[in-house]
Amino acid sequence: PPYLGGKKLSKEQIIDMEIAGLSKMKQVDYIGCWFVKATRFCMSINSRFAFVSTSSICQGEQVHLLWSYIFHNGLEIFFAYDPFPWANNAKNNAGVVCTIVGLKKKSDRGLKKIFTEAHNRNVKNISPYLVEGESVFVVPVSKPINNLPEMCMGSNPVDGKNLVVSAFEYQELLRENPRAQQYIKRYMGGNDFMSNMERYCLWIKDDLINQAMEIHFIADRIDKCRQYRLGAGRDAQKVADKPHRFCYRKHQDSDAIIFPKTSAATRTYVPVGFTDENIIINVDAFAIYNPEPYVLALLSSKMHNVWLATTSGRLGSGYRYSVKLSYNNFPTPNLSEMQKQAFEAHTWEIITAREMHIRKTIAWLYDPKTMPENLLAAHKSLDDTLEKIYIGRPFKNDTERLEHLFKLYAEMTADKDKEAVNA
Repeated sequence: PPYLGGKKLSKEQIIDMEIAGLSKMKQVDYIGCWFVKATRFCMSINSRFAFVSTSSICQGEQVHLLWSYIFHNGLEIFFAYDPFPWANNAKNNAGVVCTIVGLKKKSDRGLKKIFTEAHNRNVKNISPYLVEGESVFVVPVSKPINNLPEMCMGSNPVDGKNLVVSAFEYQELLRENPRAQQYIKRYMGGNDFMSNMERYCLWIKDDLINQAMEIHFIADRIDKCRQYRLGAGRDAQKVADKPHRFCYRKHQDSDAIIFPKTSAATRTYVPVGFTDENIIINVDAFAIYNPEPYVLALLSSKMHNVWLATTSGRLGSGYRYSVKLSYNNFPTPNLSEMQKQAFEAHTWEIITAREMHIRKTIAWLYDPKTMPENLLAAHKSLDDTLEKIYIGRPFKNDTERLEHLFKLYAEMTADKDKEAVNA
């Protein structure tokens, strides 16, 4: 059944949404209902309204779903508060990140203000992402529009956990049957990468399946996978006759960049890493196969972290990365070969700084409270190089970074629209 903000919709509500052109808004938080109702009220009566709201309506996919409707109907934001944490004294209360947004008709002129903890400032226009700038909407696209290589989701076994092998099981298996090693690869998701946790998986080529099945442990796991898929969903049933293979195989026999699917909002930088052909990146992370090393530097920058924090969705107190919104649309400068080489040098500088703390996890290295000075310095050096390419100097703060990125995004998508028209 259709839901909005986690609540089931009645038939009347479904019809009401279809009439208003909102049938695609099932991913919007429930507070979106009140914004829609207040928008309709303002359309018929000259008035203003404001709500305390979860800040997620101004992030990720919700922006183009909700705010395009509001702005299309003649309203604009005339004040907004930077997102802030909120909690009450209720038992087991979960804190949320909120904002306060005020809206009015565009024809009703007046000052527009953005409020922060420290000050407020008058602005010409407030975008739906609550920064000064044009009212642009970052919409999901299936391919990068920024000249970056394609990023994809990791491989998904859909196996009932039968093709996944723990570190202990792996060691025991090799002790009993050393030739089993050729049928197993390292298995890595975002949490594995962050915590340096070792897991493995069965990864058997079709022409080696008969040999692999001679090993009892492998034969047992494959049989259990077959049984699981026969009773699972339609996609799993389609590959029940190939239980030794992952259901969704994205892996390529090449080096890759691993990018965690989720990240804590407290981090200044998203940890990104390299893997080799012997590591299977799983569905809990994203992958860029056979990348040029400079790409890791771009994804490790503060510019990219600020961008994803706004264009990707919230997950609790952190972010859930969106390839279609954040990666494919990330406004990157056109880099010369010399500049790419400079960023490649920054990539290895970051990797080298991490390796000087080989006993520490990536999670520890990127915790703002414990981040080593040499790693922080490597990232700051990268930021200085990149930001000078953007505007000739380092940015003053994250607000300036974000405003510039949205300006570039508007220019970038305008150029794409022109190309489409000319084509």
